[in-house]
Amino acid sequence: MQAMSINAAEIPPITPGRVAAVATAELEASIALLGGLDDGDWARPTDCAGWTVHDLTAHLAGQYQGLARLGVYLRRHRRTTASRSTTSAATPGRSLSRCSPRSAPGRSAPAVGCPA
Repeated sequence: MQAMSINAAEIPPITPGRVAAVATAELEASIALLGGLDDGDWARPTDCAGWTVHDLTAHLAGQYQGLARLGVYLRRHRRTTASRSTTSAATPGRSLSRCSPRSAPGRSAPAVGCPA
C-alpha cells in the first residue's frame, strides 16, 4: 500500500453550517448514549486515568455551558489563539491533568467548566 500525502492548505474550509450539523449530531449521540447508563456505568473508569464516566460527563457539560456564555467563549478563544502563537505543539493530556479529581481534595468530580 502506498502512503498518501495531502497538503493541508488544499483542504477546503468547513462551513459554519457543517460545523453546526456535526456538533448537533455529536451532542445527540452523546445524550442517547448517556441516557442508557445505569448507576454502575456512571462510576466506571475511563481511559483518562482518575476519571470516571461521571467525571468526564461533568467536564463536557461544563464545556458546553461555557460555550453558551459569550464572555467565557471569547476568553477561551483568546487564550487558545494566544497559546497557538507561542507554542509550537500542543501538550497531550495538559488540560485533563489540570482538572484531575485528585488535584482537588474533597471533590468527587472535576470542577464543571474546568479550563480547557
